[in-house]
Amino acid sequence: VLVERHLRLGEMVAAMRDVTRKHVRELAQYAVDETTFGRVEDKVNKNLLVAEKTPGPEILRPIAFTGDNGLTLIERAPYGVILAVTPCTNPTETILCNAIGMISGGNAVVFNVHPAAVKLSSVSMRDWACGGLSGERGSEVMADWMPRKGSRGETGQSDEKAMVAPVSRRVCQA
Repeated sequence: VLVERHLRLGEMVAAMRDVTRKHVRELAQYAVDETTFGRVEDKVNKNLLVAEKTPGPEILRPIAFTGDNGLTLIERAPYGVILAVTPCTNPTETILCNAIGMISGGNAVVFNVHPAAVKLSSVSMRDWACGGLSGERGSEVMADWMPRKGSRGETGQSDEKAMVAPVSRRVCQA
């Protein structure tokens, strides 16, 4: 069961990395357009750096020590649900980096995004969950929690403010 879970987490992280690599220029352009911060080329480089270098589940291996006094096994365990607050300056890079680390550890993550990057952050999370900006069918393993168009939060605000809602995996296939 532990090996199966580890492989599934690896699939999710690999899908996020693949989508980022494939659509890195689009993500960068959307970030500059919505936030009006930075340069597209810098954002391309930052997104690629995060996609390639952020440690994933491959570093979370059990460690065993043995000796005259017995055996010690160290295995890392998930914390649970983590809240992450993201800035407007590098929204896609921050979300991707945090998501890779938190999902690799077996945690769930909820993002509270900066108001200046709501649309970009929503689209990015949906696309990492569904497999791409162009709507190609991707990994379905992350699609349990993602933005739902037309949803309203407790305050009754429009869908741009109600970021996360439980939805069916079928959203990615539509």
